[in-house]
Order: sequence, then structure tokens, then C-alpha cells
Amino acid sequence: MLPRKKKRERSGIERAPKRWWPRHEQFVRRHECCVQNDECQGNIEFAHVRQDHLGGTGLKPPSWSGISLCHHHHISIQHNIGHAAFDKRYGIDSLAMAAEFSRKSPDWQMREAMALATDEEAA
Repeated sequence: MLPRKKKRERSGIERAPKRWWPRHEQFVRRHECCVQNDECQGNIEFAHVRQDHLGGTGLKPPSWSGISLCHHHHISIQHNIGHAAFDKRYGIDSLAMAAEFSRKSPDWQMREAMALATDEEAA
């Protein structure tokens, strides 16, 4: 007979909220490239819009901060020059677009998690 299973001690560290929402990302990828110019090439990809308070080293921002970009704009441009320069070059506001995608997302669970996370940030 085996001895009783050891009880695991809890660290007391609060777990981070869920960050990956596949249904929302699929919804975003169904749209055309947010840049919409003659340079668009390749499949539409989900591009995370990075903000200081939503990411970190080696940590992607949550799915609710993403937009649709073609492969060319996502890899060749956005990651090489950064978001501020990217937005300025193409005359877009990627944060506003990400917010609009989130508001219209069919993933209601993601929208609820997003509301809770933003309420916690405000507190």
C-alpha cells in the first residue's frame, strides 16, 4: 500500500489571467491587413500590439491587443521598426484598431477577462 500523497504547499502568488484567446485571434485573422496598401503580401497574421504594461521580456501581450496584418507588414515592418514608427509610417492607430477588434470580438469570455484585467489595472 502506498503512503498518503503529500499535500502541496501554495506559494501565495496570484496566478496571471489568461492571455491567449484562439477564438478572438481567428476572428481577427478573418479581416484584411490593417495597413491596406499596395505593399501587402502573404497571408493575414495576428499581430500583437505591444504596450509596456501588457508584456515583458519573452511575454506576448494578451490576445485582446492584436490586429490583422499581412505577413509583409507583420514581420518585415512592424517588428523591425517598432509600433510608434509603424503607426506613423502608415498613418494608423494600432492601439485603437486592437480595441475595436476586441469590442467586436465574438469571444465574450475574452471580453469579460479584458474588462476584469483593465479594472484591476485601474485600482
